[in-house]
Amino acid sequence: MAGFIEGIKAKIKNIVEQEDQEGTSATELKSLQNIMQELEHLPDIAAKFLASFAFILCRVAYADGHVSPEEMEKIKKVLVKWDGLTEKHTEVIANMARMQHAIFSSTDNYLVVREFKEIANQEQINQLLYSLFEVAASDDSITSAESDTICMITKELGLTHDQFIAMRSQFRDKLEALK
Repeated sequence: MAGFIEGIKAKIKNIVEQEDQEGTSATELKSLQNIMQELEHLPDIAAKFLASFAFILCRVAYADGHVSPEEMEKIKKVLVKWDGLTEKHTEVIANMARMQHAIFSSTDNYLVVREFKEIANQEQINQLLYSLFEVAASDDSITSAESDTICMITKELGLTHDQFIAMRSQFRDKLEALK
């Protein structure tokens, strides 16, 4: 993958140029155009970090087949924690997460995590892992699919199973398997 942001821009451009693409509404096309415009205004490293962070959060939100309103709100709240991120950027990045199924293939999952791992420090990786559980728990239940997806992402980040278990234990009361 040449570059995550470049890949996003290319995929958005491709979708926007194919006006007759089945399943892509005018509203979705406008959202994609807005995302591309906002990404142009962020410094490359910040855009890459935030876009990959949001993509990975979205991956967990989609693990059970849909993104709930609670998950979208949690994604926005998690993104707001990053310094220098305006409310407008948060909204745009959250919309990108909502639209990810239209612009990414499943093979991008590993590539995005790998790229995030290259630009993030250990503290940011740990924050991502915690945030993944926050998003999964936002509807008061972490499904097996969400937990499995987080476990897979943990491995892709180069973290141990013990680190996954330690973080998951903080959300024990939300685990559907234990209810």
